[in-house]
Amino acid sequence: MASAGELNVLSLNEDEIYEIVSMWSVEALKEYLRRRDLSTVGKKEMLVAKVYAAALANVPVSKSATERAEEISRTYQSLLVIGDIRIPDPFVVDSWTGEPKSIELWPPITIYDISEFLKEHDVAISNANLRTRLLRDYKEQKAYSYFASNWVFEVKHFNVPNSSIILLRANVTPSQRLNDPPHQAWIASSEDGKILRAYCTCFAGLGQACNHVAAILFKVEYGWRTGLSQPTSTSKECVWRAPKQSKAILTPKRIQDMAWKSPSMANIDSSKVINPEHRAKYQPEVDMSKGQSLEEFIDVLKIIQDDAVFLKEREEGHFLPETNQSLPPPLAVVAKKYSTEEDFIENLPSYDKDEIKDIEKATRGQARNSVWFEQREGSLTASCFHDIHTKMESSKKTEVDFNPLISRLLYVSPPSDLPALKYGRDMEPVAATEFEKMMHSEGHRDLKVTECGLFTSANFSFLRASPDRIIDDACCGKGTVEIKCPISAAHTVPNSDSLDYLVRCGDRDILKENHKYLTQIIGQMAITDCQYCDFFVYSKFGFFIRELDGMK
Repeated sequence: MASAGELNVLSLNEDEIYEIVSMWSVEALKEYLRRRDLSTVGKKEMLVAKVYAAALANVPVSKSATERAEEISRTYQSLLVIGDIRIPDPFVVDSWTGEPKSIELWPPITIYDISEFLKEHDVAISNANLRTRLLRDYKEQKAYSYFASNWVFEVKHFNVPNSSIILLRANVTPSQRLNDPPHQAWIASSEDGKILRAYCTCFAGLGQACNHVAAILFKVEYGWRTGLSQPTSTSKECVWRAPKQSKAILTPKRIQDMAWKSPSMANIDSSKVINPEHRAKYQPEVDMSKGQSLEEFIDVLKIIQDDAVFLKEREEGHFLPETNQSLPPPLAVVAKKYSTEEDFIENLPSYDKDEIKDIEKATRGQARNSVWFEQREGSLTASCFHDIHTKMESSKKTEVDFNPLISRLLYVSPPSDLPALKYGRDMEPVAATEFEKMMHSEGHRDLKVTECGLFTSANFSFLRASPDRIIDDACCGKGTVEIKCPISAAHTVPNSDSLDYLVRCGDRDILKENHKYLTQIIGQMAITDCQYCDFFVYSKFGFFIRELDGMK
């Protein structure tokens, strides 16, 4: 009687294969199936059918357990090699930084970085429907719900020595068996948020794109996008607490006592429960006031009225002036020498070219440089020109309160840590690099894009401007770059649909003529004596650029 080892599929037709297989014993049939890791359940007729189907499909003999383990080990070791750098095995590293301290060290991972990584490593995602699939499946149904359900434990941080690679590690609760030990996962990324490698101990972990890895990425993205990775001075104690790594204790509840909701990344605050506890248990005679603290009130006030004098007085002193004896004194210091405004205006200092150049050099770094804050005090800067103009025009028609504007001009505040503003600051150097690459690719070979400081008008020393970058181009001359990285367009291509300061004109978008950004750009061009300005709005999904010239 034929045995499993005598079947030669390549030399037989389908009828011959079935005839031979039908003659095998039950044990021979099971042995054939076992060698291929196939089910051996069923009577002989069922086993014959399984073997026949496997033979037609040419199912190969499975590797031994030892061979599989060796292959898994080789694949895992390959994940530890990134370019010419071999990172340490994250499961061996013992000098991790845990939450809450690690939160401030997380890389700026965006949904764009996550989508690019998943697109590269998940073969089930096609380029054509990536955005739709990502939003519907990964974010809504699976991975994002893991994060939203607190199944991601603390995310630890580690800097790979002598490299720009960051390692993140966390445990994630299994989705099917909550009481089982959590899956362990790690992620390697660059300092700018690009995801390089990932691994999880779950069944799909070697593929790098499992839901547990994605859930960790969503947690890091959420922390960075909402400002938790760079908390304000009033909220450092209010970061989230990492879920405790303990077995879940599930107790039965009435349906009316359960909180039903569907986590949504696109609308963080919209996934509210249908019948929240405060509504279900509301009693008219009970005082429902929340008793918000003064600090919470101040945080809200910053959002709705960031130029309030009250806030300026609180923030004054965050940046202490550092007197530089080699520089002309700030106008705010000069003004103190005179008893009246008229005397000060009549004796306004004028600066020569060398002094103007010295001030610009000493203030490079802008908001990262205390001298920049010092020199701006008492000056009218290009970013305020539009507000000054509109106030003056309004005062011709009606009575206007100038105090808020005057306070804003006199008291220079440190950079705010509101998420939208922090996002813009963090993305500016990335945008500047992409801008320079784009210009070089378009044929501007002899072009340099450099950081700059505070420029002073040669004719009116109280007029100042701080462009984001200065362009030196052999073919186009000297220009400025005004960079905008709006968080409202962080997950899309910047255009007139997503940004209120752009408007559609014919077949293209343009900057609105009455917007403060245009006034700011005109002022910058005049003060820096530049011929043009490139207005560059950037996100990781694309950019908007328009060259503005001839408006000085």
